[in-house]
Amino acid sequence: MTGRIQQAPAAQSDQQTAMSALSDDTTKSNRLWSSLYRLLIDCIGRLKACPTFLLLVLCCAGCGREEPAQSTTCLRFMAEAWMFGKYPVREAKERFEKRHKGVTVELIKAPAGWNNRLLVSMMSGRSHADAIFCPTEDTIAAWAARDLLEPWDDFIRDRLPDGRDTFLKVFLDGSNLGGVQYGLPISAEMIAISVNKRMAADAGLLDANGKIRFAKTWDEVFEYARRMTIDRDGDGKPEVIGMAINWSFGEGVLLSAIQAAEGQIADGNPMKLRLDSPVVRKLLTLTKAGADEGIVTLASMTDINQPRNDMKAGLVAMIVTVHSRYLESEQTLGKGNATLMPMPGPNLGGTISTTRSVVIPRNSRAIELAQQFMREELLAPYFSAYAMEKFGKLPCPRKVFDKLNVVEAQWLVEWAGKSSGPIMARDRIQMADAIRRNLQAYLSGSVDLDTMLNHLDDELSNIDMRDVREIFSKRKAK
Repeated sequence: MTGRIQQAPAAQSDQQTAMSALSDDTTKSNRLWSSLYRLLIDCIGRLKACPTFLLLVLCCAGCGREEPAQSTTCLRFMAEAWMFGKYPVREAKERFEKRHKGVTVELIKAPAGWNNRLLVSMMSGRSHADAIFCPTEDTIAAWAARDLLEPWDDFIRDRLPDGRDTFLKVFLDGSNLGGVQYGLPISAEMIAISVNKRMAADAGLLDANGKIRFAKTWDEVFEYARRMTIDRDGDGKPEVIGMAINWSFGEGVLLSAIQAAEGQIADGNPMKLRLDSPVVRKLLTLTKAGADEGIVTLASMTDINQPRNDMKAGLVAMIVTVHSRYLESEQTLGKGNATLMPMPGPNLGGTISTTRSVVIPRNSRAIELAQQFMREELLAPYFSAYAMEKFGKLPCPRKVFDKLNVVEAQWLVEWAGKSSGPIMARDRIQMADAIRRNLQAYLSGSVDLDTMLNHLDDELSNIDMRDVREIFSKRKAK
């Protein structure tokens, strides 16, 4: 077989239409599943007194899941399309096939809307991949809650000499649900401040060793932005703006600011976000004032890629977004001309993180091969080291850092120890949308700060903020 990457098989036409509708809007998908669940419960309530129904339930319960036949010669490995350019997936395939004569690794690009399409596919018993390198923590929770994933616990205990210590704790814990490990993290993203190092040097912001002096407060961050704003012709329209904050990802920015300030994002269960933290008002008022002054751009409210694109083009000096953008910027700024600063606050560098993990579906046809591929290739230092050195993707396996010659990687490990995984609310998508809309309403001048914060608090109180992990805790208790 050639190294050509296969596209995931298309479903039948009527099923494809249904799955496309599901993939268009995740919120609609959540509502659909909730409606179907309520309909099922209602039907059960009407039928539970029927002896025939009870007999049918008992028969179905006794049937169990039909285990697919296991292959020892073919592994179907799926990843998102962009991953084939930022991780050495093809090299991993070649190395594995060379080591295991007669084994073929078939590379498959995940289909558009893969989160929901693969969910529907697995629930209906279809098998398109034996190992999947795509999911983040919330997707893993959604799949695991439906018992669609093979746990990794035996693999960690029996195949990894360092056990759970193979990984950085905060990243591994994100997909540990009810004491069961459903995903193994390969790389992570955290929120940080990417800085054009040459512009920082011109503004006198580097120390004697050429290292950026970390700003300790948001006031200092905005002062840095002021000093790096460049209006060459004095017309009041800067050629270089000091800072862009990714307000299209308002959830990540705001919650990371809270984590850096207080070391904790939320309280209780249902979770109540710490929106009354003083850092919330400080960051938002400074941002609005900075936009009025011309040292901050708000273009990211309509373009999620604006901070990255403008930094790469030399149009903005600093960006607050996922940390990997700093290294991506070096593609145009030149090697060594970008660096990182931590999110400011008493818990300096604290942020929220999200991982990309590998999962094995329950209906995988090559579980043993998938585990071998994970241990021999995906956890080998070369795999995630490449993604870090070229594209800034932070490795999750600890031993990779012994091979890295990237000073920012060591900073990120330190900041990871002060960080939290993503908020795992049952209505996380609605939560993220509410935060984004309300923040943008304030920053655009539509409402004042107090009105916005009160409205956001009201919105969040009317969605399900219970921790999705309690589902697994209750399952374990039974």
